[in-house]
Amino acid sequence: MKKTLLANKWLAVFILVIYTRVSSNKIESYGGYDMKRDGKIILALTLVIAVVLTAVFAYFISRTEKDFDLFYTKQMDNHASLIRKTVNLAESYTETYTRLINEDLYHRLYGLNQELAGVAADQLTPGVLMTYRDNYDLAGLAIFSPVDDEDIAISASTVLEEIGERTAFWGYWHEAFSALLQGETPNVGRGYTRENFWVGPRSRSHYMEGYYRFAYYHNEAQGYLINGYIEDAASYDDNIRNLMDDLFAYLDEEISYIQSSSLIDLNAWEVAYHNEYSNPEDPAFIYGNFDRNLFIQLGLTPEELYAMTETQRHVLKADSGEALIYLIPAGVAEHPYLVAALIDDSDHWLLRENAGNSFLLMGLIALVIVLLGVSFVMHHYRSQLTFEIERKEASEAFARSIAALPEFIYRCQIAEDNTLLLTYNDGRSVGREQAVAMEKHYLKMNDIYPETYTQILRENVEKALAGVAQRFEVAYNGRIYEHYISRVENENEVAGFATDITEKRHQEEKARYRADHDSLTELKNRGAFELYIREITSRKPSDSYALFFMDLDHFKEVNDTYGHLLGDHLLRAVANQIRQAVAGSEGILARVGGDEFAFFFRESSKEVIEKTAENIIAGFQEPLEVEGQLLTIGVSVGIARYPQDSANDRELIHFADQAMYAVKHEPGKKYAFHRKHSVR
Repeated sequence: MKKTLLANKWLAVFILVIYTRVSSNKIESYGGYDMKRDGKIILALTLVIAVVLTAVFAYFISRTEKDFDLFYTKQMDNHASLIRKTVNLAESYTETYTRLINEDLYHRLYGLNQELAGVAADQLTPGVLMTYRDNYDLAGLAIFSPVDDEDIAISASTVLEEIGERTAFWGYWHEAFSALLQGETPNVGRGYTRENFWVGPRSRSHYMEGYYRFAYYHNEAQGYLINGYIEDAASYDDNIRNLMDDLFAYLDEEISYIQSSSLIDLNAWEVAYHNEYSNPEDPAFIYGNFDRNLFIQLGLTPEELYAMTETQRHVLKADSGEALIYLIPAGVAEHPYLVAALIDDSDHWLLRENAGNSFLLMGLIALVIVLLGVSFVMHHYRSQLTFEIERKEASEAFARSIAALPEFIYRCQIAEDNTLLLTYNDGRSVGREQAVAMEKHYLKMNDIYPETYTQILRENVEKALAGVAQRFEVAYNGRIYEHYISRVENENEVAGFATDITEKRHQEEKARYRADHDSLTELKNRGAFELYIREITSRKPSDSYALFFMDLDHFKEVNDTYGHLLGDHLLRAVANQIRQAVAGSEGILARVGGDEFAFFFRESSKEVIEKTAENIIAGFQEPLEVEGQLLTIGVSVGIARYPQDSANDRELIHFADQAMYAVKHEPGKKYAFHRKHSVR
């Protein structure tokens, strides 16, 4: 802008010099020409040209600003489609992963509650909690106990700094704790709840870095809450960030005109707005690095943000000048989001400065070649600007397509001979021989991809051509890809993209395994075991089954003498011993308590059932060698039979448990059948 003003200044000086010379009395007529008259004509013509050039320049700047505004608006609308798809994928993954995490935490704390049923709160020191924390593969463990003034306090914890802290001012967290301690189901509109159990939303810790999932289980026997938590890094840092952080890094770093951007959770922002922007529990700016204070200065209410249905442009007067901000609604399902982007307008102002220099040059040339030079330069400059905008649009469209869908992006159609044709195929996972550009010949799908891959794609293409967008998964080259295809409007083609979700599926498999297995012995846990029995008995099979409940003898003495660490090694050895003893039987073996195991298997012969019990007992006749120590323990086995004793899963478990305790109270006995069968 300063250079533009300088150009106008020099043009005014030049005109003033001409006016002074032609107005001087020293200039006379010469050779039949009136120099004074011709000078005035030149002056008038110069003034006319100056006015015309100024008007042209003003028109040019106005059109340029409109072109930039249209360019930015169009580009941000294009980005909005990419952002909504990415947010949708992230939300879908987060919902699945959170459900698995919550189930995993429930089974861990359920098992821990079984172990602590007879342990008072004052017996749980930080050292003891650290042992249980490691046994159950938790990030931390704490005990919440009620105090005299109807408050709740942390009475023990693996994080020493938080011991003694009270929860009365913790908002809905305190409400959930109070409901659990009163034997009620928490109803605070947040988190995940089951009987005696509640998991809060993903939260930051006051004493540790990162995000965590805090779960709480009511120990009804002792009247306190067991608080176990795990770090929530796998969900967000390894997977979601692959979608979201990479997206916003791409917007901020690769798109030259975007200075900063962020994804905003409008639900969290509404809470912050009504709390005067103080909301430590739920961060509103989830991804990106957009300046929160700039967003506040826009002065938009939550109602205005919720009502937003299309991209909006805002100009904000800031200390350093004008800030150009675009707001893009990106809501998915019932969860509203908003993308805020701060535009770097320096290219716009640089264009103005360059235009000022060109204006000075065009003005001087126009004094010599008058309107011809002006017309030529303006035409050339407009052509150059048009070319630059078109080049940017093409470049951004290409980069956006590849960055948004990094594995595959394609278009295909069904040809007249019923073959599947690729009309476009590109992406990071596409080889050179598989790539198809718009200007090349089309490729038959089955010429470059396996028949099974082609068949799955064809079935979904036919559905998409019928007007129903399809989302499906295909295995290819040892990887798993999630495809999304939809019909191209007004064309007999579909467009689609594929994302590599192999690692996501692996993480889900691991989470499912951890949800129904005991982390110490790798056997099934109690929840999975009871579910298996319930599924079998609900089908009312004609086959007979036997249920063993087993409790270790003298395990407590070993644990007290040698410590919990050796006790854990002993439990692993016991699990392996029982596994070997029941090898060949069709059933499921589980650890259902601290030193309790259970085995449910198909068998109708009483003799075979007795032989199986004797095999288990025989494995403990000799001491077990564990970590260099010879440890003597025994096992008591209680037996219930399906359907002879009961066809109900809960009764069957209760009867086997009763029979096991009957063995415990009769010295020298090792196993017993329920009811009419005698103790052996």
